[in-house]
Amino acid sequence: MKNFFKVFIVTAGLLLCFNVSSFASVDVAVWGGYAFTGSADIKGSGDFDYSATQFGVKGHFNIELSPSVNLGLGAFFQYAKISPDDWGGLSKPKRNAIGLDVAFIFSTSTPALFPYVRAYCSYDKVKILGESISGYGLGIGGGLEFAVAQNVRLFGELMYEAPSYEKTVSGYKLEVDAAQGAINVGAKFVF
Repeated sequence: MKNFFKVFIVTAGLLLCFNVSSFASVDVAVWGGYAFTGSADIKGSGDFDYSATQFGVKGHFNIELSPSVNLGLGAFFQYAKISPDDWGGLSKPKRNAIGLDVAFIFSTSTPALFPYVRAYCSYDKVKILGESISGYGLGIGGGLEFAVAQNVRLFGELMYEAPSYEKTVSGYKLEVDAAQGAINVGAKFVF
């Protein structure tokens, strides 16, 4: 919970840097997705491949930078259930991530299409084999939003995500560096 407040304070600080009258809109989005081609390097134990199902929610305050570009500053939460290859009957790891999200949303000559690029940094927690391991994550990607109503957009995105974790257990330092591609689809509501 302390980390949620840290993320909230940093986000609020970023938002206070902008003139409040410059906010063009606020959006909230929900999504589900599939992480594929995941690979984790566990120092001292080798690599393992995995996939994951994930879902999340994000919200932005959108600032109009120009008539064709909006900057979205906000936060997100993502949950993922990881399915390692050759994991046997062991319980599957779960990942929770909360962090800052930045998006550049572009207007096109087609009024219903909005391409965007997105990046995030997050505080992550993974529960694996009964142990909670904390770390951070970085992600970058892009997608396309399609307006189905004035305030409702459907979107699809392709993300590259790189979470990293570290914990000392019984004097042994456990380090995990992962990388994955993910496809997400969802709905966005603009106010």
